[in-house]
Amino acid sequence: MDEKNLIKRCQRGDQQAFEDLIRLYYSYVCGFLLKACNDRYLCEDLTQETFLKMIQNIEKYDLHSNTAFGT
Repeated sequence: MDEKNLIKRCQRGDQQAFEDLIRLYYSYVCGFLLKACNDRYLCEDLTQETFLKMIQNIEKYDLHSNTAFGT
């Protein structure tokens, strides 16, 4: 799965691409947040908020940037 292609499709409003991008990063984000807060329920809420913000701001991501999307 090509991350940049997924992001480009998300920026065009492709619902399936959003789902695929979330699936790609879900375990990483959830694991990171679980270590940070050590509370499963809070972790689930924070993970949802993280992906909501990603969806709301995906058009701002510069595909030509040297910054990795995951960061």
